[in-house]
Amino acid sequence: MVPEEAWYRAGEVEVGQRQFLVMDPDGYLLRLAEDIGERPAICRPAPVAGQQPVFERLTHADWSVSTAKRWSASARRQDDRWLVEAPEPVGNVAAFVDAAFADAAIQRVLLGFDFPIGVPIAYGAQTEFRSFREMLSALSGEAWSRFSEVARLPTEIGLTRPFYPLMSTKGVSRTELVAGLGVASFDDLLRVCERCTEHRQAACSLFWTLGGNQVGKGALTGWSEVIRPALLRGSKLWPFDGTLEELAHTPGVVLAETYPAEAYRMARAAFLPGQSKRRQADRRGKAEAVMARALRIPRQAGRGFRFDVGHHSEMKPARIPI
Repeated sequence: MVPEEAWYRAGEVEVGQRQFLVMDPDGYLLRLAEDIGERPAICRPAPVAGQQPVFERLTHADWSVSTAKRWSASARRQDDRWLVEAPEPVGNVAAFVDAAFADAAIQRVLLGFDFPIGVPIAYGAQTEFRSFREMLSALSGEAWSRFSEVARLPTEIGLTRPFYPLMSTKGVSRTELVAGLGVASFDDLLRVCERCTEHRQAACSLFWTLGGNQVGKGALTGWSEVIRPALLRGSKLWPFDGTLEELAHTPGVVLAETYPAEAYRMARAAFLPGQSKRRQADRRGKAEAVMARALRIPRQAGRGFRFDVGHHSEMKPARIPI
């Protein structure tokens, strides 16, 4: 990448830096930057009636229990365009979160993850916590010390140990989880956003940890490694702390859960029968639809934004797992 000069709004001034990306011998991208001072903020056009405020940096992390499978992609707003960067490994999670807060010192950051953030209503009502935030805080207490331990036997399932089963064994069934958590049906262990719609099947319950589409173990690592530490540093949590429109007015980091299956559909890039998001060729085949959708957004939103696909076209396809 050729060195570039970038300016970011910070209150009444703009903070500048000269930056560029280099690739190390292992194929990882490194961003090097130098501060170049401040300047009076450039006045932007008055908001169009009905136009929502926007974040200046968007980062999405494709999460996994395995640290080697965690990847992130970012886009940053620069004047009238969005610069979309190539995916890169999340790497050290603490450093990843630190980088988001460093960016948030000069711009509004939306940080998304594809693991569940929240619990089913039927379960939450039993805990008597007033909010998911309150529940997260309580998990560090003695009464909830075994919350993240996946139950091995049905008799171990309970309010403070809701994840099951630890492994696949003969006779293991969802009815044991339903009975152990005292709900009427397995559907009661789905959050509203996980229920079946006309466009997709129901997702897997947060608490059921068996099968290829289980998400519970990923959520546990995400809550402990990202969500709880970030909340302690003052981040906001969507939707619990407000709507995206409200939170876009808030300086700092906003954390949000993302729904890849919904994003595929909205971008007209949904995977058809016989296709799989786990096959790179199938994922790459959706790139044209995604780009076409991105190019339509400016006309539909009336904001005049342009989308530039990041500065890494020289990278080999194998280095960019779309």
